[in-house]
Amino acid sequence: MGGGRMTDRIRRWSRHIAHERAVGVIRYLIFVLPPLMFWVAVRFGAIALWHIAKQVVPKIRPFHAEPSATDAPATVPESQEVDSVIEELRARKRRRHAEGIDAWHRDWEQLLESAPFLPAEDTDKAPRQRPSMYAASDSHELSGIDEKPADERREMLSRFYVDVVRLHESWVARSLEDGGSLLAGDARTMWAWAEYLKSRHTVPVDGADVWQVLAAIPPGEHVEIFAPVVMSPTGRGRDKDALPKEARFGARTFDFWLLPSSGLQAEVISCPKWTMSVSGSVVDPVAETHFRLADGRKLVAYSDRGTTDRFDSRGVGESILRLPDSPLTPAPPVLGAGARTSSPGSALPKRLLGNWHSAEDVALWHMSGPLGFFGARLTGGVSDRGIDVEHPEAVAQVKMQANPVGSPQIRQLRGTRPQLRNHVFYSTSGFTRAAVAEAAETGVALFSMDDDAKVHPLGAEAKRLILEGHQRHGGEDALVAEYVSSVVERVRKAKFNYGTDNASWALRDVKGADWDRLERAEGYLKGAISALKYHPKIGVDSHKAVISHYRNADLRAAFFCQVLGLPYPGNEPLRRRKPPTAADFY
Repeated sequence: MGGGRMTDRIRRWSRHIAHERAVGVIRYLIFVLPPLMFWVAVRFGAIALWHIAKQVVPKIRPFHAEPSATDAPATVPESQEVDSVIEELRARKRRRHAEGIDAWHRDWEQLLESAPFLPAEDTDKAPRQRPSMYAASDSHELSGIDEKPADERREMLSRFYVDVVRLHESWVARSLEDGGSLLAGDARTMWAWAEYLKSRHTVPVDGADVWQVLAAIPPGEHVEIFAPVVMSPTGRGRDKDALPKEARFGARTFDFWLLPSSGLQAEVISCPKWTMSVSGSVVDPVAETHFRLADGRKLVAYSDRGTTDRFDSRGVGESILRLPDSPLTPAPPVLGAGARTSSPGSALPKRLLGNWHSAEDVALWHMSGPLGFFGARLTGGVSDRGIDVEHPEAVAQVKMQANPVGSPQIRQLRGTRPQLRNHVFYSTSGFTRAAVAEAAETGVALFSMDDDAKVHPLGAEAKRLILEGHQRHGGEDALVAEYVSSVVERVRKAKFNYGTDNASWALRDVKGADWDRLERAEGYLKGAISALKYHPKIGVDSHKAVISHYRNADLRAAFFCQVLGLPYPGNEPLRRRKPPTAADFY
């Protein structure tokens, strides 16, 4: 009984499902299929009619209405009216001719303003003067050209066109030059160009763009950064790990952005304000730096991830390795081949420090060799009062003990023969902080010794003795040492005058001071000071390496003073103005 009921239910469900499917198919055939077929028919019919029209319409001749007899005949102007019309047409032709000459003259002036486009060998042929058609006149008016005879006017115009065409050809020749070699050979751009070539994201540069940038660099400045830039970017942006299609080559100096244009001169953008930086990611390593211009536009510079700090307030002052010469710094000495020359007695003795006798021998070699105290000798007595090596101009003490040398021993050496200027202390175990501070205050030169007899200077006084030692030896070492001493003196004086916190706040207290610009300028002074701490050594590295290092430090400190309008290295410290007190009003 139960099985029969279940079978009936299954049959009823099957008939119901079949009925619903049939109803669905009927609804589709009635309500969906006819509109779909109608839409297809209309679309294909329209396409067919369009192809028919393309074949038929061009063969149809246009219909022109025949003139009717009732139309009024055209009036014929009198002879005077004809003459006036002809004269008006001639006047219009003369005006158009004058306007064309004005346009040529403007092109000429623009070409002459772009001096780098003139080849060096053709400069005499194209002097900086007005076109030949104006040579006999002091006026730029062009109305008188029509009053001249036809032959003379034709000759003047032909000379003018030849001059302009020649200048244009020279400009084209310059645009085909290798822009990279021009930037790599200019002291104002070579370091920035070398850094630009390291980037993974660059845009092509031609000779015309390079000449525009070189001509637009302000006097006394240099290019800090080359980068692809976009002015007022619009659209959806860019793809990952790629530059925008509208990106173009741009150069940044300390105060300006220089953007080559389609004309003859680069666009110079003054003092854009840094707004934000996007340092990129592993997926998208392209970094973006945004600047806000005074006219409301936005400039976006693109670089590799990790180099965005050069675009913000930190700048490139601490890392730049080449600056153009400055009138504020003296020229470095001119040497011979520039190879390293060994100073007399500078060969390091090949021995180990086994006892205090060997330590004294090394100190004697160092005094008479690198320090230049020729004729120094060992005292060798028990009543030497702590002096192991002596010279008419200097005395030295050597300590080989387990513990570092303390400040009492430094004071004891300084009290021995106080009339002498040079007091030297050698130690195999180093010095305490108190000893280093005492030596800096009393003027004692500290040197540490290694187990393999190598001597290392500690502090400014020891480095001063080494430089003076090269000067005592004479030759090229003396010239290099004298130049290094002068650079060290200037940079340290600039640091004393402008590198303190008081001087920094004094510069920021000036009304309208640009803090971002000040911080970028201070990077140059910090880089110069850092160069004095880590430097190549005379007698170890080549003379070129030593001179280039200190020359770059000197130029950095000078550029800091130049952009802020300060004397280099300065005569007195820059102090913050004290707030007013009651004593100022009584």
